[in-house]
Amino acid sequence: KIDKRFAYDRKEVKDYGEEKDKIIVGSLNDKDRVLMIDDTITDGGTKLEAITKIKTLAPKARIIGVVIVFNREELGKSKKSAVQEIEDMGVKVYSMLGAKEVFNYLYDRKIDGRIYVDDKVYKKFKEYMKKYGV
Repeated sequence: KIDKRFAYDRKEVKDYGEEKDKIIVGSLNDKDRVLMIDDTITDGGTKLEAITKIKTLAPKARIIGVVIVFNREELGKSKKSAVQEIEDMGVKVYSMLGAKEVFNYLYDRKIDGRIYVDDKVYKKFKEYMKKYGV
């Protein structure tokens, strides 16, 4: 058995209690090693905000990485990828799946007798990636 604590970001800051409790639900301490986990990354904004909050509330805590299930492979707030912007803050990002990988796999592939990513859908994806992707 591994006993680990967890915490998550409040959607709305509460107006009472200690500073950490107003922003984070759960326990966050200065000596913690933090692994952030999220389902998807688009422009990276929420991850960058969370990293900033953690560094503010527990300055000595070490953020050891961000695990993302699906990386949309898009630009961040600058002209860098969202992942690169996070890694520029010294935090490694680990993605399980990328948008290009998923679309390339599904392109012209029958699944249960149906093709979900045909030429038309794939073309739209490529156009979207030219505009927003990395």
